[in-house]
Amino acid sequence: MFIYFNLLFRAFIFLFLIIDPIFLKGAEIIISIKNNKSDSGFIHLALYNNEEKFLEDEGKFIGLKKKTNFVVQSGISIKNLIEGDYAIAIYHDENENDNFDRLFSLPLESYGFSNNAEVFFGPPSFKESSFFLKQEEILEIEIELR
Repeated sequence: MFIYFNLLFRAFIFLFLIIDPIFLKGAEIIISIKNNKSDSGFIHLALYNNEEKFLEDEGKFIGLKKKTNFVVQSGISIKNLIEGDYAIAIYHDENENDNFDRLFSLPLESYGFSNNAEVFFGPPSFKESSFFLKQEEILEIEIELR
């Protein structure tokens, strides 16, 4: 009897792991970039889901680097996200040096945040940039580069 129950339990777990992802799809964010000045270089995107670690390298939930011309034409899609609060920060690395270039703390490259959050004497807060993503929602976001 124990062997039968053990086999039945294992079969159930196996089927759950295979079938569950088919029926439960996560949320998706589709990001488009506006006010882009050139198609050269890369767009760096960071998706954050933790207010305390917003804009910290180790705080990125997801980090992406895509060719600018691809992003301008197709946007960026991030799939299979769970419900929760998120914020996005991007910059256009036009010179392809993998750094957000600054001169005396002033940005030399274009950048933007979700909600097109304003920048006054420093970056916006997580609260100003964040949005709530519902389970199975497909959310389209436009981010204007400055």
